[in-house]
Amino acid sequence: MFVVGAAGILASCNEKKWLTEEPLDFLSPDYGYEKASQYNMAINHLYDRYRDMAWNIGDDQRQSLWWGDLSYGGYDWNPPAKYNNWAAWLIPTAGLASDVWHRLYTIIGDANRIIWSADNVPNELTDADKAMIKAEASFFRGLAYARLGNLYGGVPIAQVEPPSSPKEDYVRSTRAETYGQARTDLETAAAVLPDIDKTDDGRVSKQMAQHMLGEVYIALAMWDEAITTLGAVIDYPAMGLMTERFGTRAGEPGDVYWDLFRLNNQNRSSGNRESLWVLQYDYQSKGSTYSLAHSRQVVPGYWSATVAGKNAAGETHDANGNRIKVPAFRNTVNADGWTAEKGGRGIGSMRGTEHFFTSIWGEDFDRDIRNSSYNIQRDFRIDNPAADGYGEWILADGWYPRFPQSVNEGVANGVAIPAEYAGIEPRIMFPSVQKFSRTGNYPTEAYVRNSDGSLRVTALGEHILSNSGSPNLSYTSLKDEYAFRLAETYLLRAEAHLGKGQADLAAADINALRGRAGATPATAAQIDIDYILDERMRELYYEEIRIFTLCRLGKFVERTKRYNPFHGSIRDHHNLWPIPFNEIQRNILAPIEQNPGY
Repeated sequence: MFVVGAAGILASCNEKKWLTEEPLDFLSPDYGYEKASQYNMAINHLYDRYRDMAWNIGDDQRQSLWWGDLSYGGYDWNPPAKYNNWAAWLIPTAGLASDVWHRLYTIIGDANRIIWSADNVPNELTDADKAMIKAEASFFRGLAYARLGNLYGGVPIAQVEPPSSPKEDYVRSTRAETYGQARTDLETAAAVLPDIDKTDDGRVSKQMAQHMLGEVYIALAMWDEAITTLGAVIDYPAMGLMTERFGTRAGEPGDVYWDLFRLNNQNRSSGNRESLWVLQYDYQSKGSTYSLAHSRQVVPGYWSATVAGKNAAGETHDANGNRIKVPAFRNTVNADGWTAEKGGRGIGSMRGTEHFFTSIWGEDFDRDIRNSSYNIQRDFRIDNPAADGYGEWILADGWYPRFPQSVNEGVANGVAIPAEYAGIEPRIMFPSVQKFSRTGNYPTEAYVRNSDGSLRVTALGEHILSNSGSPNLSYTSLKDEYAFRLAETYLLRAEAHLGKGQADLAAADINALRGRAGATPATAAQIDIDYILDERMRELYYEEIRIFTLCRLGKFVERTKRYNPFHGSIRDHHNLWPIPFNEIQRNILAPIEQNPGY
């Protein structure tokens, strides 16, 4: 009976169907896209892809995204190396160009899979689901193509249908065609995505798509379209610059620009109408394994500064008669001198140029709130009781030498370091950008405690941070950060007005920001593209990924030569980045031309 029954089962079996593999306990491209929830998981990964590029790319690569006229390397300066040596760092075989390229194309590949699957893989999507999923994926693909166009010029346009075998015959588009693909994608997104007040914190919206589309229109010299599209964002009723104190710490000393960057003040749910897109971070969530480490990069390594003082025995000179040096910043129990009030444990690897720290502010140096002591700390009080200058200002009172840009310029041109600067590093003491620091409000476990459980503080009462945790509690922001703010929309529209010859309207857009900052209004006669780039620096320093804007405008080389002390090896061809050599090498069935000069 059993044998006969088994034979009957075998006889009725469809062998072809029986041999077809259907994964039931893991996702595959053909079976992972069926329900809207599965598509949304894939969309969420696009958000992480972009956040990874902006926050989690390697230290050297991250620093290079903000170089040029804004900053240079606090390390690797004597002799100039890495991002202080353009000729050696920005080349086809270096990791810098390929890391950014691969991250952007990974976004494109993921978006293509989502868009193609929505149309071609049997699924349970409603028409509304499908339109929304394709719009959100199109936004990320358009953003990636726009950034590729900014940095590399014309690039290959990847086919949407997944290739059945490795593709080895890509060809480059023109730069205009690359921007054209970005335009198509962003127009698709803007037509479908919900308005910003009808979506969740952290998700892209119609207004975000319009903002990015406006930038692409500018790149294509479509001035009227840019002005109209960016104006739709600025005029949307739920959008607006924040001009009054707001948020979690509005009752403390500070200003509205400082408020924009405090913990929990970034999202629209906090009342912030200026946010366009906020990259999310949830402390201690398994979905947020990293946060932005700009505090590590743009805060100086002040805790390494040493000044004249005395040892534990009260001696001021050693056995050789040399003046004893002690840490200028010090915990009363041990030598861990990084504090919440100073912005945490910076290492000063992205030191701002003198243009950013000084000349850009002009007559508004003491008036523009973006340069206030709440936002850019320019000096610290010595907190080590063993130091001769205990309680005094380390720079203003002359306890530590200022490191002038002229020394860097000398080094960059092969001149020996003056004797008085021997052993002094440019990364140790310089103005400290605070917008990425928690400046207090750190998680409880970030603070070091004494044996009795009380918070450990310096002799001047500042709170010691723990140099531990994952992410590190002493130098990561541990908070949400802007990808884009409405302030940039005004600056883009100013650029479009200038392109159309409307300097008066460009000045009006810029003055919306300068008015909020308490700065002197700009006049139409002052407005050119360099003024707009300076205003972008004043408003968006270290927020925007500066390299995208400079390369889009072809101003990277010019402004680096003008403002960066390590400009000696930069060449005109650096306005475009090199196509990664490994991409050219593996494309064996068609040539991918390298950008000129590489």
